[in-house]
Amino acid sequence: MRSWTRLGPWLVRRFALDRNPLRRRSDRIEAWILLAMIVAFVPLTILTTVSAIHWAEQHGSRQRAEQHLQEVSAVLLQAAPATDPAVDGSVSMQVRARWPVNGATHVGDIAVVPGTARGTTVQIWITKKGNAAPPPLTSAQMDARVVAAIVLAPAAVALALWLMLCLLRWPLNRSRLASWAASWTSVGPRWTQRL
Repeated sequence: MRSWTRLGPWLVRRFALDRNPLRRRSDRIEAWILLAMIVAFVPLTILTTVSAIHWAEQHGSRQRAEQHLQEVSAVLLQAAPATDPAVDGSVSMQVRARWPVNGATHVGDIAVVPGTARGTTVQIWITKKGNAAPPPLTSAQMDARVVAAIVLAPAAVALALWLMLCLLRWPLNRSRLASWAASWTSVGPRWTQRL
């Protein structure tokens, strides 16, 4: 209960709502800028997050539609050497294979798991021209993009507001320093004469 009773006076002082005669005009301006940014954070975060989610979904759907990929069966023309993934870090390797494209046979390199035997049939995705391509985005990848948008959008808003606050504080701090220097110029010589 005591923390709530202390919070009210602290907020009043922090946002320059008190009638403190020692508070400078620049302090009040800075306090009001900070308060405005805190109030703006929630609606800006909601707007940015919704926009980021919409962009991620639209971009993923458009990317999926533009690829025009087709799934076909490819036959390996050579074996993929068995390697230890712990040693070289590879989870796939490129080997020669053939697959049908509009009644013709196309030959090219495809990614397979190390240790796959020659003559093995694997499913691959091809473009309209018949070239091997990475698989289209899955629903899980689309969901991961949306989750990334949900996480990164508020962080981006917070970072942008913090940078804006730093930029706005810079002229206020220069003004304060100039004021202090002027005050010291008028008071300093009187103090040094007494020493």
